[in-house]
Order: sequence, then C-alpha cells, then structure tokens
Amino acid sequence: MKITDIMIGDWVFVNNHDLDHLYPYQIRQIRKDSRTFYAEAIDPNERGEVYVGPLSSLVPIEITGKALEASGLRKKERPGGLREWEWISPDGSAVIAVYESEDAPPMVILSHNRPEREHFRVTAAVNHIHQLQHLCNFCSFPLTIKPA
Repeated sequence: MKITDIMIGDWVFVNNHDLDHLYPYQIRQIRKDSRTFYAEAIDPNERGEVYVGPLSSLVPIEITGKALEASGLRKKERPGGLREWEWISPDGSAVIAVYESEDAPPMVILSHNRPEREHFRVTAAVNHIHQLQHLCNFCSFPLTIKPA
C-alpha cells in the first residue's frame, strides 16, 4: 500500500509472506525513516500482537457481507442477485447502504440529515474496508467499520 492510501485507524492485513494466515491489524502510527514509510499496527483481538514494518507489507481487506454485518449493518434480501446491507443511526438521521452484485464492486450510499447541516448524500464504489472507513470518516458518520 502507499502512504496516500491509509490513515490512522485503518484495518489492513499484514502479509509476512504467509498468505494462508492473514490477520487483521489496525494502523496505530505511520512514520518515515529515511525514504521509507513504516506502519505500526496492532491486533486488538485475542493475540494482541504489534506489527512494525514497511507499508509494502500491508494488504487491503476486501469488503464482505460478514465484515459489514460485524460492523452493525443488517442484510436485506433483494431480487435479481443484488445484495444489500443497511445501517440506520439510532436517531434516524444517518443511513448507510451497501449494494453488491456479481459484476460490480460494492456501491456505498451515505445519507445524512442533521439539523446543523443540510441533507447530503454521497455515492461511491469501494472495494476495501479502509476505503469504507475513509468514506465514513469524511462524512462524519457515527459508525465504526471493522473486519469480520
């Protein structure tokens, strides 16, 4: 991954040349040493391991239904092979919907209606968990995205 692709809090896989056992880590720090960028990431789950290494060892995590459900989105059945997951904030002002079909990347629609701002809607095609995290962060969405 490149430095422009990630931010603190992103979920990524760390590839230590063992593609059979990729574990999700959360970026905790990014730093530059000489001309190389390094990431410090932690596995906050059972193992509690810390990874420190070059960004080239980080692998994006693809969006899956399991990850969306782990983040609190509910699956809704749709006809014609379209899959949808939806989350509505407790006060009903924010909605995120993710649509997926066999022949296209997941399409995310964020909609927000807050008294202090005008209503807005953002639509984007995303493939990876960190991209969805960036989109939620950019739109000030009160939803924590995490891998399954």
